[in-house]
Amino acid sequence: MAVMVGMLAVLAGCTTTTNPSGPTTAQTAVIAIQAIVPIGVQYAIAKDPSTAAYFGLAADVLDRALATTNASPAAIMADLNQIDPKIATPEAVLAIGGGLSIYTVFFAGQVQSNADTTSVLQALDTAIRSGLTTTSAKIMRISR
Repeated sequence: MAVMVGMLAVLAGCTTTTNPSGPTTAQTAVIAIQAIVPIGVQYAIAKDPSTAAYFGLAADVLDRALATTNASPAAIMADLNQIDPKIATPEAVLAIGGGLSIYTVFFAGQVQSNADTTSVLQALDTAIRSGLTTTSAKIMRISR
């Protein structure tokens, strides 16, 4: 988990000429999300398998944000906060929070097009589901 937090700190601090506080291109944000979020999801589920339900609901929140015009980080966070806190371990919240932080920095640093914003949010949704899928496959192999 410390490695994930360290990667987030380094990636969120990438320097550029337009925004020294974070990723300024959709590609950079997507790469950072793909590097961090699935690992966080896998770690959280390995530590407590019941958190898989939290990740499924969080991905559903992102699906709804993608289907509407309300993809602001504040709106997404408000929706995530509606998920039952009993199923959200600190590790699960950190895994989602890391990806959402990258999205927030990207969203604030530029809104060149809705397509860019959508692609970064879609990457977060996909990364969560990727972590769920990978973890489920490992659990099935272990249980056989």
